[in-house]
Amino acid sequence: MFRCALCAEVVPPRTAAHRLVLEVRPHLYPQRPHAQTVPNPPDRRIPRRKRRHVGTDVGGLGQAIVREVQVCPACAARRP
Repeated sequence: MFRCALCAEVVPPRTAAHRLVLEVRPHLYPQRPHAQTVPNPPDRRIPRRKRRHVGTDVGGLGQAIVREVQVCPACAARRP
């Protein structure tokens, strides 16, 4: 049971809650060279312990959630 943030009605037990994003802001994510690494293509001449890994996370511009509310299924269906 919870109270819907938009219509303020109490939702019955075992009803799925929906999260509705009300506000977002631009966010600059930094580059993380060692976060997600993939091995170089396998080269049989190089021993496995000496193969290098290449970083794939280059960062960039994205969105971060500023405000989010919990709403009932009826209110979630009405909002785009």
